Amino acid sequence: MRTWVNNVTIDCADADAQAAFYAALLDREVVWQEGAWVVVGRKEPNEPHLVFQRVAEPTPGKARIHVDVHTDDLASATQRALDLGATQGEDVSEHGMSWRVMRDPEGNPFCLSQHPA
Repeated sequence: MRTWVNNVTIDCADADAQAAFYAALLDREVVWQEGAWVVVGRKEPNEPHLVFQRVAEPTPGKARIHVDVHTDDLASATQRALDLGATQGEDVSEHGMSWRVMRDPEGNPFCLSQHPA
């Protein structure tokens, strides 16, 4: 038996805006929209889709899931995210790894990390 992650679904207030943000950040395209759902497609066959689901109420408390985005240029990726409406949080280094905590336009956390060459 084979299993894999096909979609990562994120609840949000404005699915169109959130999908547009992540599509631009990840250089992907919105591939499907219907009702409460907007889907950002994959670039590679083994990547998951990102699905944004419009919900009436925000999730209370700390987010229990977030997206980690790897890049080969942390400074450029940070600036791109900021230009798209993200805000920058703290830089973290633990267990020999480091990443930058960011927040998307709705305040959901995501992390940027530079992939070693």
